Amino acid sequence: MTVTELIEKLKKYPSDTLVLVQGYEGGFSDIATLKETHVELNYYKEDWNGPHEETSNSNSSAILILRDKNPNSN
Repeated sequence: MTVTELIEKLKKYPSDTLVLVQGYEGGFSDIATLKETHVELNYYKEDWNGPHEETSNSNSSAILILRDKNPNSN
């Protein structure tokens, strides 16, 4: 999904709607930050990994939505 596609999808919701990302193993987390990076597409084949990997050796740019730490954990 591109930034334009994400913005278009988000436009249909009220501007004060909470945006979350998947938690580490379960639940949902708040967004900590957005990070610009480069990724190698289709790097992983395993089911338990996402298909893409962050790298400095690629021309493929991406924005990562990074999750915040759980404030309820020790």
